[in-house]
Amino acid sequence: MLLNKMGLLNDIFPKEDIAKEISKDVEKRVKIWNEYLETYLKKEKLAKELLKSPNYKQIIKDIETLIPKELMDMEKEEKNEKELLKDFKRLTSVKWGNQVFDLKEIIQQERDVQSIYSILEKLSELLKAEINIIKVINKNPEKIGDYLDYLYKMIVSQEFNLNTLFRHRLVRVEFKEIQELVHKIIRGERILHEIETDEEKFSREIFKEMAKEESKSQYRKLGEDIFSELAEMAGAPLSKSEDILEGIERMEGFMANDKIIYNIIRKLRPKYDDAKIKIVITVFRKAYNLDHFSDLESEFAT
Repeated sequence: MLLNKMGLLNDIFPKEDIAKEISKDVEKRVKIWNEYLETYLKKEKLAKELLKSPNYKQIIKDIETLIPKELMDMEKEEKNEKELLKDFKRLTSVKWGNQVFDLKEIIQQERDVQSIYSILEKLSELLKAEINIIKVINKNPEKIGDYLDYLYKMIVSQEFNLNTLFRHRLVRVEFKEIQELVHKIIRGERILHEIETDEEKFSREIFKEMAKEESKSQYRKLGEDIFSELAEMAGAPLSKSEDILEGIERMEGFMANDKIIYNIIRKLRPKYDDAKIKIVITVFRKAYNLDHFSDLESEFAT
């Protein structure tokens, strides 16, 4: 029997409070996870035939056999069709897809363990919805036209977007490190639900906001103000292209100087204590190195 309410997801990705209950063979855990990743490739191919093949009933049956029920929680109270339809709309929405995209960015940039767990919870939710769609279609075949598109979008769009983080389908520099982290978690070398300190939480939150170029949050504004202070110190604005390049180099030199950037942040946020200022320094440098302030480089030109 599989343990706990989230099915095998809690087994191969154990939470700290249930870790002692887990006794499954380590390699079996890895095998189950890898089999899911391979299963998706077949399921995706079938889903792409859904909207154009007259034999969609057989395709749906084939898809159902490829949905790994071990990775989801099917024990919760059954929902009525109206509630399920609401879930289907939410899970195929742009908003839900953007949430997955944001989590992927955090994982790729920070290897954040809690974000990996959040991704896995979304995977469990998505797989359960796929099963529920098939149940509705099997129960009411005349409604297949109403639900086919939802099933297609879940598999081909949302699940694909989620899966690219864990499969080497797209070439990513981060793939190897993320895969190694997932396998460490599976093998029990690292418990997924780690306790996040206040400092780690603050750092993650401000990076998420500071890195958004279109954001109007206080942390994005702080990042832009730090950039402007550094640019002004470097002599911006400048007219000649060679002077601009030298100015950017000077600015980066100032940015690397802990005392200079500390004093800038102290001036901009006098209420921040030393710990917060040091976190902001680290986050700002990281955001800059990832080109999240490239839109501000125009400040160097006259």
